[in-house]
Amino acid sequence: MQVIIINQKVSEKFRVGYRDTFYKNQANIVSIINYFSEMARLAGKYYEQEKDILKEESIAWVILNWEIDVKRYPKYGEHIHVQTIAHAIDRFIAFREFLIYDENNKLITSAKSKWILFNVEKRRPTSARSYMYDLYGVTSTEAPFEINNPQAFDVDNSDFSKAFEIRKFDVDYYHHVNNAIYPLWIYESLPLNFTDTHIVKHIKLYYKKETTYGEHVIVHTRKTAENSYSHEIKNRKVKLYY
Repeated sequence: MQVIIINQKVSEKFRVGYRDTFYKNQANIVSIINYFSEMARLAGKYYEQEKDILKEESIAWVILNWEIDVKRYPKYGEHIHVQTIAHAIDRFIAFREFLIYDENNKLITSAKSKWILFNVEKRRPTSARSYMYDLYGVTSTEAPFEINNPQAFDVDNSDFSKAFEIRKFDVDYYHHVNNAIYPLWIYESLPLNFTDTHIVKHIKLYYKKETTYGEHVIVHTRKTAENSYSHEIKNRKVKLYY
């Protein structure tokens, strides 16, 4: 696997695997976010060649927002080109763009994202270091785009809800739930007759707090328009017995 670096752009080619397609023979919003997360991880590994911020300072960039637009989902066996671009850092917030191109170099998915610099030991945000601008090839401190948070609603007025148990498989390197699991819960919470006949074309995600193994979550859903839903995911701790 060869990662291509051009200025602040990090690119990689992927083959859409069987595990990425569920039962529709094409990728889905969960696998798309997994590709983006993989690219963020690859970019981090590239930067670690210069400075390992997690090891040296116990800090890490954590996803705060996604806004994703899908023109087309790639199919099983298709080769895609995924790219991430660092745009700006404003205090403790960083802005990244993600793009997916097909084999004909046609853009099929784009995403905007915001990341927060987090002190892993103190469990709180921390300001970006001056060296990070050169490290990531970023010169701007101005936000290159806006990401509005999804509209909140009173969960007591939900149209329907569904509970999920957090599995060990759901937890990532930082010991909290992988950010791609949240849209999986959302997808699984929707009625089967809806997901059988519809695909996600646009999604906004806002991560307010982490969840960990040993908790249960409830996905509350409210229909906001034809073919459009809002979701709130609430967590509650449970006692584990071994």
